[in-house]
Amino acid sequence: MIKNALVACLLLSTFATPASAAYIFDVKEVGNDVVVTGSGSLNLTGLTSLGPNVANGALRAEDPVFMVVGFGGGPTYSGLTGPDSFGRSGFVQADTNTGDVVGLSQSLFIVPNGYVSGTQIAPSTSTYSNRTFASLGLTPGTYTYNFNSGANADTFKIQIGNVAAVPEPASWAMMIAGFGMVGAAARRRVRTSVSPA
Repeated sequence: MIKNALVACLLLSTFATPASAAYIFDVKEVGNDVVVTGSGSLNLTGLTSLGPNVANGALRAEDPVFMVVGFGGGPTYSGLTGPDSFGRSGFVQADTNTGDVVGLSQSLFIVPNGYVSGTQIAPSTSTYSNRTFASLGLTPGTYTYNFNSGANADTFKIQIGNVAAVPEPASWAMMIAGFGMVGAAARRRVRTSVSPA
């Protein structure tokens, strides 16, 4: 029966739908610094570039939704919707930047020059030396910005601080099915050992 439970879990994992592509800014306090690491991919299908935008890692005062990681410039796209703020106050330029630029600003986002929709963007970082979340005005939490729709729907997330991961629905389905199969196997084993001789 345990063997059947494992087979069932493998079958469920085959039919599980993976999460859509997403780009994430992971913001952490590392020693005396705040480090923003950007990674992931973005689905630009159906979006139109609004032209080039030159930016380097920074937080900006006049825009409560503004975060850029990396160095350089790239095309800007519109259509982002999400929270009005993640606690920003004041302009702060990052002290060091590595990797290609990726950013978001209110309803816009920036991708590296020559970016091909849906491909992994190499990780980029921006470091704010001798800073804390409080000194940068950042409120810990996860902030999700959405764009596109239907099969092209995608997200741009800012994760500030250590946030517990939430399993995807497909993972929940596999776990529940697995627990059910193990429970059924245990119940059957109890019945078998208690049956009269």
